[in-house]
Amino acid sequence: MSPTGKLILKKVLWSITRYDGTRENKPICLFAQRRGGSTHLTQILSQNKGVRYYDEPFSFFGASCEQIRQLPPKEKSQFISLDEEEELVIQRYLNRIFCGKTDVSNPWRIWQSEFDFVFDRILLKILYAKPLIDWIAQRFSVDIVYYVRHPIPVALSIMEQGRGLNGRAYGWGDNSRAYLQDEVFISTYMNESLISYSWDIYKNGTFFERLILNWCLENLVPLRLKDLRPEWTFLSYEELVSDPTTCINYLSERLNLKDRSKMYKSVSIPSHSSKKLRTGNYSLADRDRLIFGWKAKVDQNMISSAAKILDKFEIDIYSVYDSTGKGALYHDSSPLLRSLG
Repeated sequence: MSPTGKLILKKVLWSITRYDGTRENKPICLFAQRRGGSTHLTQILSQNKGVRYYDEPFSFFGASCEQIRQLPPKEKSQFISLDEEEELVIQRYLNRIFCGKTDVSNPWRIWQSEFDFVFDRILLKILYAKPLIDWIAQRFSVDIVYYVRHPIPVALSIMEQGRGLNGRAYGWGDNSRAYLQDEVFISTYMNESLISYSWDIYKNGTFFERLILNWCLENLVPLRLKDLRPEWTFLSYEELVSDPTTCINYLSERLNLKDRSKMYKSVSIPSHSSKKLRTGNYSLADRDRLIFGWKAKVDQNMISSAAKILDKFEIDIYSVYDSTGKGALYHDSSPLLRSLG
């Protein structure tokens, strides 16, 4: 099907779906990173009847005309800080989404199990506005989920995706400059030494090092807040892969999601964006491959450089030398750590 035909089909399908706002279900805002398994988690959560997910509402890439009209322009779609006028625009934009009045990259594959023609709860997958996590939480009655994956496999996956674009890896997926040029962000979360170090990595580092830097900058705000926001739901890719049953029970309790059996079943179904990610059996070998597979793709220099960058940012939720890969989030509500304890 041509892109134009697909767009027309999407608009027709969206026009015949209906939002039922009579039920008091909080929207879910899932903050995650690119190539971090967020599409798969979104598909798991949207197995619950009436949950409709919107894909990347802050991204201009593949955005609808309605979306482009309502969003203020940002470099590489990176929403890092907002001035007063932008705050009003974004608040109005999100209000329209939460009221079912604005369609943003809705699912259109009616044959998929997560598609509902009538929906009463909205799930946003947010990749390009993680620094706004607290701003959104304070202004809207929403459930916040922060989903994170180890920076090295994220970086490697972005590099692999980039090589698919005309054979060129360099320049795809690195949004560090937008963060380093945002005066509010750097003055709030970085000191002069860290700013200078980051610019040096951006200008002189390898593409891999730049992507590790990018991971640190994108996740810096939610990581700084994770111990201060017990009402938020924190989860890691490694935890979900290692113990999906415990994690789905945890998500079900925290987010008031009832269809656990459907969520369990969907764990082994590949995501739309990563067809080779999982196998139907989802064996222990599959889990080991998903958690540890990146180790066969890096050398010691890459591991050392990643460790140095994480240490410079004082990020300790992951260790590049961790032999288990399981203890991703060190907080009391971590479902995997609870199950092991």
